[in-house]
Amino acid sequence: ELIDLCGESKYFRIGCDEAYGFTYTSQEIEQVTSFINEISLDLKSLGRETVMWGDMLLSSQTYSDGNSYCVGAPTTEKANEIIKNLDKNIIIADWQYHAKSYPVATAKTLLDAGFKVIICPWDRGINEMKACVKTAKELKLLGIMHTTWHTLTSGMPHVLRTAELVS
Repeated sequence: ELIDLCGESKYFRIGCDEAYGFTYTSQEIEQVTSFINEISLDLKSLGRETVMWGDMLLSSQTYSDGNSYCVGAPTTEKANEIIKNLDKNIIIADWQYHAKSYPVATAKTLLDAGFKVIICPWDRGINEMKACVKTAKELKLLGIMHTTWHTLTSGMPHVLRTAELVS
């Protein structure tokens, strides 16, 4: 029903962010990745590529570069377990709202794991946007998606600034 509602597109975003109740047991990881992989196959049969948020695939134990990252996995081992089980045809939207300096290392982690990656700044500031744009360009990511959420009205200038940085 959502595909009919949303109309024509090459992509379909399935969410999967901020899964705070997910406990990362091996059984849960197997169940959720099987479910996501099944949804991705269904979407592919309908001509859509699956896009999902990437925070549940990342762990703060992996990074010590001074950036503040949005991550969900409790350990690097659990992050690697979920990454290993997830279909690499899924596009990962890496929302990093507080990373102020290049490179945004989470994008490289996801890229190195075999995923296509879209980096996603939010209107937190110009340094955050610059770090995301430079990372996207240098790593040749699939793209940039500036998010707005509840700040659409005040955030529109940031969307335009991000677009200017890309060009």
